[in-house]
Amino acid sequence: MRDPTEQKPIPVSWRQVAAFRLSRHHLSERQPSASMASVLGDIGGAQSQVLSAAQLSIWARVKGARIRQVNSAIWNDHTLVRAWAMRRTMFLLPSDQLAVFVRGTTRRATYHFHHALSRIGSQEKLDELLDAVLGALGEPRKRSELAEILSKSHGYKLKSKAGGGWGNKRPIPWVRVGESLLPVGWLLHVIAARDVIVSGPGDGNEATYVRAKGREGATRQVSQSLRTHNITGLCIVGWNVCA
Repeated sequence: MRDPTEQKPIPVSWRQVAAFRLSRHHLSERQPSASMASVLGDIGGAQSQVLSAAQLSIWARVKGARIRQVNSAIWNDHTLVRAWAMRRTMFLLPSDQLAVFVRGTTRRATYHFHHALSRIGSQEKLDELLDAVLGALGEPRKRSELAEILSKSHGYKLKSKAGGGWGNKRPIPWVRVGESLLPVGWLLHVIAARDVIVSGPGDGNEATYVRAKGREGATRQVSQSLRTHNITGLCIVGWNVCA
């Protein structure tokens, strides 16, 4: 016998489902220009492996959005930030929610960290390398500049060979640690187990990367998010945040 207090399911048409999804993604009605950051928060960030993809995504959802306004929000106002998030790919995100999105990649970052450790075979040597990388990323650096700093300032030997990813056969810098060679660009993913690295302003045809600022504020944001979503019994390793 059916429980008399049980509510009957509400019939929903596919047309209603589509309307709901379009509305939640701000595609049925564009939002005011001042709501650019909140729109990105609502849709879970805009895929930004290529920045123009995120710019188009914002244009479709925000009234009067222009490329210069998006760029200003990223590089001048810092209300938006371009960083690795889901699947360790680039997303354009609200700056005040950066920690929430980035910490969702903890498992992938931990995998990269342990893989690097297994290749080097020494926690001490890996820590020394990552300390050098973090020191260099106090300001925006291209991969080639990061490699040069590791070589000239820290004495690491470099080797140029193919390994750019996605089938790219162009030579890229690799750094030698003991008997192992590691791609310099890959270190940006390895270091995500210890800190947050975001995209810096472009330098010609090359991207730059920089250490995220305001870690204390990011930690508070994570704590607030856990409380908001009523998440308990969870601790985020490396950030000293528990709910």
